[in-house]
Amino acid sequence: MLMTLWNEFEHDEGSKIADMISTAPLIIALRVKVTTFNILSFTTRYSSGILISPPLPDDLSFKQWFTLNKEEIQNLLNAKTYSDANYLLPPPNEEDIKAISTFQASFPIQKATWVQGTVKLAYGFTKYWTTACVNCHKIVNVNVDID
Repeated sequence: MLMTLWNEFEHDEGSKIADMISTAPLIIALRVKVTTFNILSFTTRYSSGILISPPLPDDLSFKQWFTLNKEEIQNLLNAKTYSDANYLLPPPNEEDIKAISTFQASFPIQKATWVQGTVKLAYGFTKYWTTACVNCHKIVNVNVDID
């Protein structure tokens, strides 16, 4: 995992983390930019917050959980499962797939569910693109005739 610290985070939190890294401290990062392109990484921004080994109640024993699962965590990171859609969002079990009528009836209670169906596009002219400025990405309302 790659952690990039900018400005005051580099000096303040960076020094603390460097001193404690051998003890595998719990680091809670708030409002950071997370990237999973080639490696799992996060970068601080001006509004970020970092908590290093914060005081936690005894029932939240993250340190013990980490110690018990350290090898499995390392295997998952080495396998780059953080960028594998099949691992992060595996296909549902058959009993978890619902009919649309069942989903509609349970919508006030259950906001997300797996639905099985067939997608059909509407007939007629439907625009599946927008014309935008290359520099600022603002939408330009221009009729473009492509033949």
